[in-house]
Amino acid sequence: EEYKTIPAIQSLGYSVFYTPIRDNPKVLIVGFNPGGSEKDFNPDTSFQIPTIHDYFNKKYSYRLALRMKDLFEKMGHLEILEESVKTNLIFFRTKNKASWKSYPQEVRSHLENFCYEKLKEIIQTLNPSIVLFEGIETYNQYFNKAELTATDDLLKNGTKILLRHFHDNSRIYVGILHPSGARIK
Repeated sequence: EEYKTIPAIQSLGYSVFYTPIRDNPKVLIVGFNPGGSEKDFNPDTSFQIPTIHDYFNKKYSYRLALRMKDLFEKMGHLEILEESVKTNLIFFRTKNKASWKSYPQEVRSHLENFCYEKLKEIIQTLNPSIVLFEGIETYNQYFNKAELTATDDLLKNGTKILLRHFHDNSRIYVGILHPSGARIK
């Protein structure tokens, strides 16, 4: 109920899934939060599960989708991306991460806790082999909420972490430098 005190959260809306939902996908992709503006939220269709992966939908051609397709194609696994399930750590839409962080801390904390619990449910229910976080900060935020500290930095560029990894008994968690902002020299 607290979020209703901020009109922007209501008008910007939310989004949970960007792909068809599949049991036991090889990869579950977790971004930070939906980007965009009021025009990107349609309350009439917000409860519908997509029939095509957002990254492969010809209606959209945004930098993150192009970079993720390029990354998986270079690895020779474009079909794994196409069959992946995509969601976010935070389901509420903002123009960017700075806009999200501009909301009052107590409101953000409440909404982040709600989303974290739902994401935990999604991971347990769908049972992916790999959870791939788009962004090291997104990975870190999830692990801070989960109160897990055992994580390995597998790839660095100087002091910048490019890839972070954690493995439990049921799956592998991987955080990568955000694909839309990666600048590897």
